[in-house]
Order: sequence, then C-alpha cells, then structure tokens
Amino acid sequence: MSLLENPMKSASATVQSRDLRLQWTASVSRARLSYYTPDLLELDFSLGTRLTLPLVHDILDEFSARCEHKTGRLLVYVSRISSVDAEVVRAFSKITSTMRVALLGFGPADRVLTKFFMRNHDPQHPCAYVEERGEALDFLYAA
Repeated sequence: MSLLENPMKSASATVQSRDLRLQWTASVSRARLSYYTPDLLELDFSLGTRLTLPLVHDILDEFSARCEHKTGRLLVYVSRISSVDAEVVRAFSKITSTMRVALLGFGPADRVLTKFFMRNHDPQHPCAYVEERGEALDFLYAA
C-alpha cells in the first residue's frame, strides 16, 4: 500500500476546498511521482529506499519529460526512506531553490531524517516537516 493510500487524518477544510486534480503518475525505480494541478508534485518511495543522487536525477528527468515548467510545490513522503546519501543533501537546496517543500513523516525517526535534509536548506525558500497530509497542503499553498 502506498503512503498516498494510507489512512491519515483528514485534510483541513482549507485543503478540502482546494481543487487538486491528479494529472499523471509515474514510477521511477523505487519512487512514485504524482503531479496535481495546481502545481504540486508528490514523491512517494518504496519501503527501504536509499535515496541516492542517481535516483534523484532519474526522478528529475522523469518530471522534466512530463512537464515543461518547474513545479512550485513539492511534497515528499519520507517515512519509507531508509537512508540518504550526502550528495543528495547537498543537492537538495539547489534542486528545491524555487519551491515550497513539505517533508511528510510520521514520528521521531522521520523528524531526524528531515533535519538532515534541511540542514543546508536556504531559509528564504520555505521548507517544513509535517506529520499530516492536510497540514502539508496548507503549508504548500499558504500565501
């Protein structure tokens, strides 16, 4: 079962009223990309995924092949990621430099993992750790 199908607390009224429409879904190695309008890319991973720079490049290539523009919002499910290579952490800030990013996890281990992601993140580009999809969407579509 994908994290997108996992039962989670329902989204807030703000998010429920938002018109998110799934445009496409693609699988790349151990990742699943889902693109919604208006302007949201969700990334979900297979259990035990080691996030490597080649995997990240494969994800970016797939997204670029399907979309003419760079997305402004990124929702990453981190709970199934088992480890993250240092190169990914260094590249994360550059890759997400123009995006609002929500890292969705479910507990202390995920909080630690997201701190690893966010340690070099430019504070001018909003990035947050959240534990509910509704909270993530509220953050991503704020202001």
